[in-house]
Amino acid sequence: MGARATMEELRGLTSEELSQKVASLKQQLLDLRMLAAGGKLDKPNRLMLARRSMARIQTVLREKPKVVSASQKKDLDASLKGKSS
Repeated sequence: MGARATMEELRGLTSEELSQKVASLKQQLLDLRMLAAGGKLDKPNRLMLARRSMARIQTVLREKPKVVSASQKKDLDASLKGKSS
């Protein structure tokens, strides 16, 4: 994968891998902000690119279905039946 992953590549990753990428990007953003504050950031657009990459990953994470246990599903179904009556 290159510096900028496509949405298709991101959708192919597991939730754990995506979470690791988000954590890595958060650290990278912190480092970039520190460089920018010190006036040593040679390419300011790297901040924008890192933020956009994080947004893409978070979008894919939200698209992924959450795993719901059988007991949680049963409780949810029961609560929804109670509301419709």
